[in-house]
Amino acid sequence: MPWENLNSEPEPTPTGSTALTQGPQPEPEDDDPDKPKKKKPMTDEEREALFKDEKDAHEKLQADLAKCWSKRVITPGKVNGREMKAGDRVHVHVVGYLHKENGQVYESTRDRGVPMIIIANRGSLVPGLDLALLSCAVGERAIFTIQPVGGYGNRGYVDANGLRTVPGSCTLVFDVEVVSIADEEELWEMDFNTKMRYAREYRERGNTIFKNKYFQVANDEYEQGMRYLLFNPHPKEEEAPFINEGLAAVQLNLAACKLRIGREQEAIKHAEAVLQIIPEQPKAYYRIGQAHVQLGHYRQAENFLNKSKKASEGDEAAVASVNKELERLAARQERHKRGQKKAAVKMMKPKLSRYELLKEEVLKRKLAVPLGVVAASLVIALFVYI
Repeated sequence: MPWENLNSEPEPTPTGSTALTQGPQPEPEDDDPDKPKKKKPMTDEEREALFKDEKDAHEKLQADLAKCWSKRVITPGKVNGREMKAGDRVHVHVVGYLHKENGQVYESTRDRGVPMIIIANRGSLVPGLDLALLSCAVGERAIFTIQPVGGYGNRGYVDANGLRTVPGSCTLVFDVEVVSIADEEELWEMDFNTKMRYAREYRERGNTIFKNKYFQVANDEYEQGMRYLLFNPHPKEEEAPFINEGLAAVQLNLAACKLRIGREQEAIKHAEAVLQIIPEQPKAYYRIGQAHVQLGHYRQAENFLNKSKKASEGDEAAVASVNKELERLAARQERHKRGQKKAAVKMMKPKLSRYELLKEEVLKRKLAVPLGVVAASLVIALFVYI
């Protein structure tokens, strides 16, 4: 929440001989109505009133969230199964419906092929479901109905492509299955092996989601995985190769995702980061070449694709992929040249006057009538013959 600046700006210090000899001068009144007025410092009473209003608003929101959800258990949790608490690391399947149970699906981890990973009650989900999940135990499956105040409110939800997937003031229904619950350590408390395990888990999840064509979600999984690799500020000598190997792999995955979601410049940066770790890495050159193809930078694309082809010598599958991309590049260049020629011809064609355009339109209509009559006559003759 943005906070109002409670500190007033210091008064300007007078300079020069006049200021020193005459003492502080009163500020001239500024009658310019467009110039913003200087804010007065808040009094202690105003601060206290502001904090009280914010506290009351927060307490009201929490009370509304506590009442905004209802639950129907489908499958109870495991006997003596662990119950969820805030801060736990949770694997959970979520299918979200609009308005009613078995309504229009707007979100489904089952379609992606893997459950999502969340930190319980840390804002990973809509507020109502984030709070309602604390009532679950491992193995439990339940239907949660969330009123708009605990969902997306009056505004609804617009996805990364600009599509409004959830309308405003929409009741949401979630089919939830809690797959696992575990303690979540703080990142700085994790040992090296735990970080590597989590990084590998996120990357494998990203691969599955990518294959199912949820590219933005896969991108987010890879980003999470890279977080565990980067948070190793002082690795041991024997740990560094494993970190670099993991970073190179996930950076290549991110480059592939960025290409699919139209963020070519970011794809290039990820691939360049791989080349810093593994010089002459053929797939990094390949991703940079693909990015330049999509951007229409044909010379750079050809240069990097040829570098990839040279670095891939001996790998028939990799060379075949590069050759296919080079063919795609040649086809795009040819289409680009044809487009340029058409544009040039159009520019060179003399512009017709309004009278000439009207005359041309009348001529087209006159020709259209006889052609229509001929076509109709042929159809009738064919029918009679049959």
